[in-house]
Amino acid sequence: MVLSVIWIVAGGLWTRSVLIESQGEFARTRYRMCLANHSIQPDGSIPADTDWKRCDRQFDADWKRDVTDHWDGVNGLNAAFTLAPLLVAWLLVYAIVGLVRWIRAGFVA
Repeated sequence: MVLSVIWIVAGGLWTRSVLIESQGEFARTRYRMCLANHSIQPDGSIPADTDWKRCDRQFDADWKRDVTDHWDGVNGLNAAFTLAPLLVAWLLVYAIVGLVRWIRAGFVA
């Protein structure tokens, strides 16, 4: 039971971070490309007066569209990815305990 509670908390946080990473990949990639296009000069230098506000605004819009606005769907996936392994683990433990009891009963008889 204790391991189940630990998994629900820790596994839930872990699966949430994995889902956010995958949902936000487009926004991060586009942000990196924008920064590269608007800041790094052909000689590799970065000008002191570089304005990244345009990239920041685009990232915020992409993140909102891809992650924040679709959070209800991500919550459902998070619950499924957290609880499905827990269900499989409980069924496996239940099957192993049943098998051990069946084998013991066979040796006693």
